[in-house]
Order: sequence, then C-alpha cells, then structure tokens
Amino acid sequence: MSVGTGKDELNHSGTGFQQNGQTEKLLTRLLGSVNDLVWCTSPDGSRLLFLNESAERIYGRTQQELRSNTAVWLEVIHPEDRPFVEKNLRDLSEGRQVEQEYRILRPDGEVRWLQDRVNIISDESGAPLWVGGIATDITDQKLAEQSLAESQAVFHSLVESLPLNVVHKDLEGRIVFGNRRYCDTLNQPLDQLLGKTDFDLFPEELATKYRLDDQQVLESGEDCRVVEQHRMPNGELIYVEVMKGSVFDASGAVSGVQCIFWDVTDRVRAEKDLQRERDLLRTLMDNIPDLVFVKNRSGNFLTVNAALLNIMNVDSLDDVIGKDDRDFWSPELAEHYRSDDRQVMESGEALIDREEQIGEANHSETWLLTTKVPVHDPNGNVTGLVGIGRNITKRKLAEQQIQRQTLEARLLYQATTLAGQTSSFTEALQGCTDLVCDLTGWPIGHVYLPDEERRSLCPTTIWHKTDN
Repeated sequence: MSVGTGKDELNHSGTGFQQNGQTEKLLTRLLGSVNDLVWCTSPDGSRLLFLNESAERIYGRTQQELRSNTAVWLEVIHPEDRPFVEKNLRDLSEGRQVEQEYRILRPDGEVRWLQDRVNIISDESGAPLWVGGIATDITDQKLAEQSLAESQAVFHSLVESLPLNVVHKDLEGRIVFGNRRYCDTLNQPLDQLLGKTDFDLFPEELATKYRLDDQQVLESGEDCRVVEQHRMPNGELIYVEVMKGSVFDASGAVSGVQCIFWDVTDRVRAEKDLQRERDLLRTLMDNIPDLVFVKNRSGNFLTVNAALLNIMNVDSLDDVIGKDDRDFWSPELAEHYRSDDRQVMESGEALIDREEQIGEANHSETWLLTTKVPVHDPNGNVTGLVGIGRNITKRKLAEQQIQRQTLEARLLYQATTLAGQTSSFTEALQGCTDLVCDLTGWPIGHVYLPDEERRSLCPTTIWHKTDN
C-alpha cells in the first residue's frame, strides 16, 4: 500500500499538515487493516492522495489502475446509479457531507453494493483542504434485504391469495397484521384494525375466549386447532375452524400469535344434519324387531341394531364392531353366512327373503327371513353389504305344529282304516310302521315291544325299509 503519490501531496502549502515518518507509518498500517475502503483526494478531485488496500478487493482492480485513471471511479458505477452519485458530488460543496448507497460493476461482471460517506475537510478559515471518504461493501446486507423482501413478497402474495382469514397479534393481543380477507370479514380496512384487540371487535364473551386461547398458545408453545362460533358484525352467527400458533422473532423469542381461520358453517351444519339423520336411523334400527347389520368388504361388522345385539348375547356395539360371524356363531353356521356374503359382494346382486335357521348363544333355535343387499361407493365398487333378518320363528313353529297335527290326523285315520282291514296284531303293527315311514319320509323303521314284565323293550321282526 502506498500513501497518495508522495508525502509532499499531503503537505500542501499553507495547510499546516505535518506528520513525522513514524506517525505516517502507523496511520498507513491501521488504515490498511480495515475492511472498508478509505480514500482521500484533492478538493477538486484531480489527485488521489490516499487509497488503502481494500480498494483492490472491493473493486476487483489493481491500485495502479485505480490511481492512474481517475475517470474509472465514475465509469464503474452502475449506469442506473451514476446520475444520482454525480448529483451528490456536485452538491457536496453545499452540504459538506454526503452519505449514499450505489452499485459498482467489477471487471468480472459482478455487482457490488457500496455505502459511501464523503466529507470535505477544511482549514480554520473554511477553505477546503481535501475530500475524504469511507466506503463499506454492503453487498451481503443488500442481498439479505433483497431475499427478505422477496420472502415477504411471496408471503404476502400467498397470504392474500389464500381463501383464509389471517391475523397476527402481538403479545398484548393487539393486531399487527391482517390479510385482505380478514379485513373483509370484519368489514374494516387494515389501518383501522391495527392496534385493536378482540375486545374492540367482538362481544366480551367471545373476546375473552379468544384471548384465553391466545394465552394458552403463548404459554404452552403448542399449536391450537378448534372449531368455534364467530359472530359477524351484522349479528350472524357462523362457525369457523381456527388454527393458532406462536410467532417468533429473529432471536427465537415468542413475539406474538398468528391466527388462521376459515368459514366452516356449511360443513358444521351438514355434519349436524348428518348426525341428526344418524340418530334417527339408530333410533329406528334399535326399535324394530328385525335384525339389522352392516358389514365391510371383509365381512367385519360395522354396526348392528339392538335386536341383533340381544341375539349375539353381547352388551354393546363395542363388542361387535370389527368382528365377524366366526366370533359369534358355530364354525358351520359362520361359514354359511360368510359364503352368502361373498356371493352377494362378488356378484353385486342382492339375496332376497332367504329362510334360514340360526342358533342363538342361549342354544335356542331362531328362524330368519334374510335379505342381503350390496353397498356401492360413488364409483360403483362394492364396499360391503346391508343385511336385514326378520324373525319368523313363531311362524315356522306354527307351521311345524300344523304339519305335525296334520300328520297325526292322517296317521290316526289311516291306522284306524288299516286296523279294520287286518286280522292279526303283527300285521297291523307292520302296516302302521310302513304308514308312519311313508308319511314322514323316514327311510327305515322298526318296532320294539315290552317284555312280559314290561320292564324293557325287545326288538321284533317288524321292519320297514325303503328300496334305497
């Protein structure tokens, strides 16, 4: 590093500026160790009196080039910034000091940002002695500011484009930001909302709840997501889904809470309507004598009604949901039901009014008239089935009683007729045995008679056998 073009240039006639060699060396060493560019020129700028070594690093040019060509200092300034810098330098004599930021172009095409502070140093009479300046490379700072500005622009663009209400509050609950949708929801411009709290905008009951939610988020550090009521300025009560989370500053300290919410009134009302319909359906299912069940594609129970719970001998739906027929019926009966289920779901065709017998957990017999209908999703795929079993046990028992009485009447009639046509007891027994087997369909029959002491039965020679 060299100082100006020589010691004499720092000792203008009449300036009174005198330095010994030791002071000059110390000053030169100190200025050479700083990262900022330090320079000094004559009052008219025609002579460069001092330039430290940082100039080469910042400008990407040698000191010789920078010293030998004074025009290069303006030439390297970005064309868009050059008029601004030239004007500041022209006005320097009036203000005696200029602070400016501008861009320079290095030989490799890289753009660097400089923050330049320029002063005119005068003698006691006010006559200028020299012009000095310190230029700091603020490129990294500018890039960080640009990146931050771009991030903020992206954030604001995203926040403003989302169909959501976004509001940011400080630690005291005061609004520091709200997106356009939030302002529209409250029917107030942002400048009228800034600094206000929930107590300025909502009824006290709601405002208190909102504030407690905010404080819980701030104290716990955990996000909060709830569906809550929200009263519009016009008095309309709507439902909103709310997400709240802490906001952190650059040091990582909590600086406030951010709230995002959106209108879910239609969804909540639809859910309530659906729940009401489910309650009505459940009431209907649990108060009809028929057995009702729903199964998924794998044959697991999704729900059953109270009548079927009673048949299964269980206390609640929790004991049934997720299980299948094998958990409640004998292996043979369970496989029969599952086979019917597979047939319905694989074919997509309903099974209508099939009479079948089931064994209850208490070992009593029950007859059902069963219907199974496949359930389809919106794409037409079978996802399970709905089954209804009507208990026809009383009807079946009545039919069996009628059949038995009819059979008994026929037997009595034909046995009486046969008795009048036979001449021996053995022939009559043979005829009655054949008659009973023919009417009942039994393939074989045999007669046992009591012994003489009437203590036991003894086989006879009377048999009935079909040809098969």
